[in-house]
Amino acid sequence: MRTKIVHRQVINIPPARVIPFLQDFESLARLNPFLTSVSRGKDGNWEFVEDIVILKLFHRNVRTTARRTPHQRGSDIELRPPLGVRMRTKWRVEEKRDKASIACILNAEDIVEGSPLVIPFIAGKIRQARSDMMEKLVQKLLEPYPTTTDMRGREGRGRAM
Repeated sequence: MRTKIVHRQVINIPPARVIPFLQDFESLARLNPFLTSVSRGKDGNWEFVEDIVILKLFHRNVRTTARRTPHQRGSDIELRPPLGVRMRTKWRVEEKRDKASIACILNAEDIVEGSPLVIPFIAGKIRQARSDMMEKLVQKLLEPYPTTTDMRGREGRGRAM
């Protein structure tokens, strides 16, 4: 079974501010409300663990391998969760201009393939996660530009503006 899930939101933030965040996999992954850990493997792929609640009774830690490919207008992410599921996520930014300002349209498109027994459950979790992630992303991007810390809040050699 294959399903496509699309989230689209107009945000009042210039694309040049949004794209670098979408290309920083770790920062983007940390917006996921189910995420408990994220790390980069020796092979260059990412691994993250999510705490998934099943039927409001059971918590299950789910390990997923991810490979990210930067794109000029965002990121492509291929995910390999358990149970033979395959996911491809495309985060994209489109410029939206009007006479007074420059904003953007933020798109998250997920294509999920796997058993018809698990896809409805996974699709529901994806819808919830993308909605939360977009809300957190907007909040994060509305904060002042980082000067001496990077997007993850780590100290660095930033320039004062």
